[in-house]
Amino acid sequence: MGYQTTTIESIIKDINYTYLVPAIQREFVWDAEQILDLFDSVVREYPIGSFLFWRVSGDYSERRIKYKFIKNYIEDPIFPDEIENARYHNPRYSDSLEQTPNKVNLVLDGQQRLTSFYLGLEGSYVEKIPHKQRKKRDSWERKYLYLNVALPPEVEKKGRKYQFQFKGENPESGTNEYWYRVGDILGADDAPAEAEEVIDKIRDAEGIDESLVKSHVYNNIQRLHNAIIGRDAISYFQETDEDRDKILDIFIRANDGGTQLSKSDLLLSVATAQWSGEDEDEDIVARDEIKKLVDELNSHNARKGVEFDANFVLRALLTTSDISNLSFTLSNFDKDTLAEMKETWKDPEFERSLFAMLDLLDSYGLTTSNVRSKMIHLPVVYYYYDNGVPTLSYGSKHGRETRKKILYWMASLVVNGDLNTGGTVQTIRGVRDAISDADQNTFPIQKIESKLNDYNKSMGFSEEKLNRWFGGDNPSGYQTLRMVLSILYFPDIANENYSYEIDHIFPQSELQRDKLIDERGMETSDAEQLDNLRKSIGNLQLIRERENRKKSDQLPKEWLETRTREYLDRHFIPKEKRLWKVENAIEFINNRENMLMEQLLDSSPDRNIGAEETMQSGMPQ
Repeated sequence: MGYQTTTIESIIKDINYTYLVPAIQREFVWDAEQILDLFDSVVREYPIGSFLFWRVSGDYSERRIKYKFIKNYIEDPIFPDEIENARYHNPRYSDSLEQTPNKVNLVLDGQQRLTSFYLGLEGSYVEKIPHKQRKKRDSWERKYLYLNVALPPEVEKKGRKYQFQFKGENPESGTNEYWYRVGDILGADDAPAEAEEVIDKIRDAEGIDESLVKSHVYNNIQRLHNAIIGRDAISYFQETDEDRDKILDIFIRANDGGTQLSKSDLLLSVATAQWSGEDEDEDIVARDEIKKLVDELNSHNARKGVEFDANFVLRALLTTSDISNLSFTLSNFDKDTLAEMKETWKDPEFERSLFAMLDLLDSYGLTTSNVRSKMIHLPVVYYYYDNGVPTLSYGSKHGRETRKKILYWMASLVVNGDLNTGGTVQTIRGVRDAISDADQNTFPIQKIESKLNDYNKSMGFSEEKLNRWFGGDNPSGYQTLRMVLSILYFPDIANENYSYEIDHIFPQSELQRDKLIDERGMETSDAEQLDNLRKSIGNLQLIRERENRKKSDQLPKEWLETRTREYLDRHFIPKEKRLWKVENAIEFINNRENMLMEQLLDSSPDRNIGAEETMQSGMPQ
């Protein structure tokens, strides 16, 4: 059977009845702008691509794992419970609870577009208000799709001629603005009659002249009606073969040639297909299980700024399953590899290892904003999994030493950025091998360094690599500078019993350009230079939370006079007291940066994290 055509309306009325989402599909990922583009294209009678449906029936249909399309979409998986009737994940379809027809179409290609039509015509889009906390109810707003029917489709904005927008319920009209709820077109049998009803409402509206917009209203309603109801805008092919492997191959071929699906989406689809068997006792729906775990990881205290995803979980499964080939490719996700990954998934210690890694990160006072490369986390997850998720308390000798070593691994890799370069998969495999070959419960930092050297990488530092963190505002912000400081203050912050904070030695407020000029009479060039240096690493130190509260906004000449020599040494403070004054702050910061650079260049795994006696004496206390 060749390609067939139908209307958007005919598909929408059967969504979640005869049209469902197969388990191998990814979830809805389009944003609001892509939805607006789609509606603009279909009204302009532009091609919107073909669709691919898998027609299944009877018992075979009932045995397939299926999902419903999302009608009311919320753009983030973490949102307050008070928000009802909104979903980020597709709800599971239950044949036992639904009146399932004998024949069902599972959408292999076109789910993003059909979901967009569905929520635009019958549902809603729940957005987070910028700069508000996502766990608060008033941070979210439910919006519906509207079309401004009072304007002619002449001027393109963002590449669109028709002014579609998501707005709150019953938006106000005004000059050249009348917002028509797009979903209302589904109840309009006749476009002219629908346009006349809109004109009647415009007559009662304030701030809009009926005579100026009447022709535009008729034209826009007619074009919208024709796009959704009048013409066959959907072109589709229907596959009826019940061979799962063939269907998976078709799905991959349909989605692997463009940008529609990410690699992790495709690999998750393959895992879902392979883990779902006919034996219900052994049946694992990878899509559901992995997405659930991802949500739980992203709800952890250590998750901030950088989110976990299915990509990370799948890579963690590859790593912990002791599979020799860690390539994140379709060819590597064969039946044998996926069978081993499935067995690892069934082991409760896999999930415990992920959360143990996050708990450790949190105990360092760090988050995923500090360690943005999730590849750095993988050896830590493997260490926990390979050693039965040991407890690493600073109160025990073993826990203390291991916490120091893992902290050094994370901090040095972030500072060097070496896992952002080529050969990452081979590097992770080499590090994993070093951990696997080590004694029980040992994080073999020296052997790991040796493995890194094999791939032309290192946990040591060079002046070239360090220069980017010095001399003014850092483009990566405090998140990365926190890791540089972790090396400088190594191993103190590995102690989970204390909380450390970044402190500005010269308070930021005292080094603002205008204040330096107006209150201290500083030359403009010096004031501008000092303003630029106030957030530099030369003006930053790590001190305990309680001590930071005590220091508050005291100037160095006041605060440092009360500190011990050990404190000055520990924080790399220049000893010349004249440098503690604001007028000499540039020289203070430059001198201190030289001290920090020298310390970092002198750091190495052998010195800082080798034998216990080296650990005790390697850095100033």
